[in-house]
Amino acid sequence: MSLISHRGVWYPRPLAPLSQGGDGRVFKVETRDGGFVAIKLSRPGREDALERELAAHERLREERPDLTPHVAPLVDFGECEDGLFLVFPWYEHTLASWSRGRTLSERLNMLISLCDGVCRMQRTREGVSSDLVHRDIKPSNVFVIEEGGEQRAVLGDFGASKASRGGPDPTFNTGRFTEGFAPVDQALPRANVSADPSWDVFALAATVFAVLEGAPPSSITSNYGQLTLEGRELRRLAKAYDEQPRLDTWERLSTLSGLPFVALVDRDALAPLSAVELTSLETALRRQLEGTVPHAAELARWMGQELGEALRTALHPDPGHRDADARGLRSACERCAAMLERVQAGEEVLLTHGGRRHAGPAAFVVAVALGAGLVLLSQALLPLEREVVVSVEGAPTWGEMEVWIQLEGQEARRMEEVDGAYVLAGVALGAGDLELRGGIRGAEGWDRCTWKVTQPLTVPFGFTVHRTHTRVGMAPRCPTVEQDYRLVRVPAGQYRVGSPPDEPFRDDDEALRDVQLSRPYEVGAFEVSQALWRAVMNDGPLEERRWLNLKGDQKPCDSYLRLHLAGPDLPMLCVDWCDAVEFANALSAIERLEPAYVGAKNCRLGMDVAWNPDADGWRLPTEVEWEVAARAGSPAAFAGLSSGEAWEEVCAYANVNDETFAVSTPAAFQVESAACSDRFDGLAPVDALEPNLWGLHHATGNVSEWTWDWFSPTPRGRTDPHGPEQCEPFGPCKAEDDCCRVLRGGGFDDGLDIARVAHRFRGMPGQRILLSGVRLARNAPATPSNASTDLP
Repeated sequence: MSLISHRGVWYPRPLAPLSQGGDGRVFKVETRDGGFVAIKLSRPGREDALERELAAHERLREERPDLTPHVAPLVDFGECEDGLFLVFPWYEHTLASWSRGRTLSERLNMLISLCDGVCRMQRTREGVSSDLVHRDIKPSNVFVIEEGGEQRAVLGDFGASKASRGGPDPTFNTGRFTEGFAPVDQALPRANVSADPSWDVFALAATVFAVLEGAPPSSITSNYGQLTLEGRELRRLAKAYDEQPRLDTWERLSTLSGLPFVALVDRDALAPLSAVELTSLETALRRQLEGTVPHAAELARWMGQELGEALRTALHPDPGHRDADARGLRSACERCAAMLERVQAGEEVLLTHGGRRHAGPAAFVVAVALGAGLVLLSQALLPLEREVVVSVEGAPTWGEMEVWIQLEGQEARRMEEVDGAYVLAGVALGAGDLELRGGIRGAEGWDRCTWKVTQPLTVPFGFTVHRTHTRVGMAPRCPTVEQDYRLVRVPAGQYRVGSPPDEPFRDDDEALRDVQLSRPYEVGAFEVSQALWRAVMNDGPLEERRWLNLKGDQKPCDSYLRLHLAGPDLPMLCVDWCDAVEFANALSAIERLEPAYVGAKNCRLGMDVAWNPDADGWRLPTEVEWEVAARAGSPAAFAGLSSGEAWEEVCAYANVNDETFAVSTPAAFQVESAACSDRFDGLAPVDALEPNLWGLHHATGNVSEWTWDWFSPTPRGRTDPHGPEQCEPFGPCKAEDDCCRVLRGGGFDDGLDIARVAHRFRGMPGQRILLSGVRLARNAPATPSNASTDLP
């Protein structure tokens, strides 16, 4: 049967949908004249939604003819036995598909075209406040068309905007949206709240980031985890009512939707666009520029800063601080496109900007703030007498600060403080390495907080002031991997893992077996500290990580708040597996190592993460690598013990559920606790207790540590064994069909049955468990690194 529109146009009945949305299914249909159209058929029970979308397009046509060049128009509509259908022009490419393989110049110009459309929709050119909010801008809802030899972007799918005009939504201001392209406040179905123009600016910024970097910023999705119990319940009820309208659901939904934003979201814990993500944007820009323009790194850095300020403002998670005007994003894209065009034309250009680049993590990154300009020239660069200015952020205030500078071939010289910055004049700058060193003179000397950052330095002719911005870490320690994260080098060879049949509390999945490791690796002597985590991720410890697990029925990350769980030298906790692989990649990027994981940024979206086993970057140990290092050749049940030692000696090596913990938490002292005291009722510093024979601290206890492997009841393989190649559901994590990654080692509240080296604990990749942390590993270099220690 065919579809006949209200104008009598006959359309062949579509057979298979191209895509499905919340309200309808979209088909590509060939017309009688050999052309194509896109037909949107309502989903069963959603005819009213398509009727409202039809009305929205009719209003657009009548009231906003100025939007015609920027909007995919409704060309026809009709009814069939399935309900209403809408007819739109067929466009060959969405912005998502068009972007593949395009040059940076083409992408920037298309983004400018998209920004033009959003600005026109907001009427910001005339200074009129927005009277239309799209509510679902994303690369798949933007189409690329060609007219007169020129390509431009048009906005499609105005179905989400149907209730966004004329004040509050008459029902609930839900707004169709896509996670990864929408702010958390848009995800809350609240009554009597007008649609916010900043939602579109937020989505536009996420689209700009995705087109240039390859994926939207992961921090957007992580903010959904900051919902309170009421916020999570509100989203759940909205979904339930959408699927099956019920009066009792409506009444509860009405009550919760009246709560203010601050009651639904932990606003203080929302994470803005991180420095790591801005660094990844800069890296993506550099890759697209390399081989096409001279000085690609400098130009990419400049573009990253020009875009960064606009993106940070547009992507602010708190609606009270977010930009509601798309002109800022358009301006940033336009400046980048214009500068790129001039550089490609061979002009000598001066790179200047008014804003300061947001610096990266502590002790690892120096970001160049080009406030005084940078001239891109191709001729040889001459060393000249120049002035170097260094601004430092994040320094502890409890001691005296010193900054030293050293350039290749020169003596290190102390810089003088001038108006909050550190200045050294008369420096001969040329090509080479710029090294900044600094520290805080505290009661215990300079070793309390020291840092060193190095970057390649190329100072073109005509440069007068070199401005460098660096950020040092949290007090009282400023960690670096080189200084604080000592590594143990484990050689290739044959090792025994598992537990003997007579070990108390033994589980069936702990088969005793010999395994072969074909190549050496390095593993951290310590668990990753909260200071190191903050330095890399710009993310605080416990007080900023208040999410419950995905299932909502485990202990939240703010359990045991009366215990000692926050401190720079304590292990990072409340980390899920997705956090761990993203942390490993972020640290690899900072240290200019090849990241071990592909797709880590999209892990929490449910996408697969692939491991490149040949990469030299940081990674999680495999389950067997973890156990080999934790055992250190000992068959004992706990890391550090030898086979002849009594279990009561475990407190010298492991922070577990013991007599100290029992005093602080009597109700929890109902497990197989240790009959000794490790002196800690909460977390212990990462180096507090005695190490095992190979130098690993707290392989037993303190926090459980994620490994790479998917869980399997039967460990696989003899040589370089690992879990399944992909998720294989094994219960029970929390449900029979859950896919689980493996944690090892147990935490400070675990009894001796759980804290044994052979015990295998399971957790979903996105499940934040209070006492879950990270111990890093990496492939061993040909020669031991400065931070590594050979086995005794």
